[in-house]
Amino acid sequence: MEIIKSEQEKGRRFINKLSVGERQLAAAIQMYFLELDPLAIHTVSSAAHNVLADLLQERGKDASVHGVVYGFFRAAKDLHSGEITEDDIRKWGDGALELVQQYKKLFEDDPELHFDQISSDSPAEERRAYWSDRRRAYNYLKHADRDAQALLDEATINNEDAILQAIVCSQHLNMKHTPEKHFFYCAMIALGKISDKNEKKPMDLVLLLEGLPKEEIMALGRRNLCLGAYSDDEWILNDFKEKSEERMKSMSKKIADGTYEDILFFNFD
Repeated sequence: MEIIKSEQEKGRRFINKLSVGERQLAAAIQMYFLELDPLAIHTVSSAAHNVLADLLQERGKDASVHGVVYGFFRAAKDLHSGEITEDDIRKWGDGALELVQQYKKLFEDDPELHFDQISSDSPAEERRAYWSDRRRAYNYLKHADRDAQALLDEATINNEDAILQAIVCSQHLNMKHTPEKHFFYCAMIALGKISDKNEKKPMDLVLLLEGLPKEEIMALGRRNLCLGAYSDDEWILNDFKEKSEERMKSMSKKIADGTYEDILFFNFD
């Protein structure tokens, strides 16, 4: 029995699972830049990751390994087309070249092969271990029926990784690359949390954000994604504006001298 009655009329509006994951992910990213309670962020970001990973699994793609498979698949495609060399791949470590060469044979048989045609799977035990690790904090936060007295180590809450994993799942589901996803991904590169694998063709926002302190990046995220700001944001953003012209000159110089082959600009239409 409802204590507070819903004002929405039933049977008028429906959502599907993709929309659920998309909205949860957007909310989690906004909560991250607003620097809200990490527990709340983790609940929402993990829910998004779970939904999107389940949808990926339904398409025959195991989220626990699909990102790795994609990495080798993309490397094999680039090796086949001449974008990268065997020496580039050897730098990744022992066994990398041999594995990429196995994938390369797929393109020798079918040059038009697309990654969407590839399925992925992992042994059940490894898949359980993957999800057990990622869902430990999430499961703790969503119920207390069997572990009411248990404690949670807050160090196990990794919201940046949970959001990133959800973004990766959304990409493999061919979902729209939204401003929230783009800003978060570029912010993680600028902050050194993840590496930029395409340094010769950097993304637009990476160039704008690189070298900025975290407080400036977070303030920019709030202003551009959340339509909000905190009391200290004004002077932080004013400081950013003063540096912007110098940054633009530096970017132009790097383009002119060939440091960058191209800049990847994203269109969100």
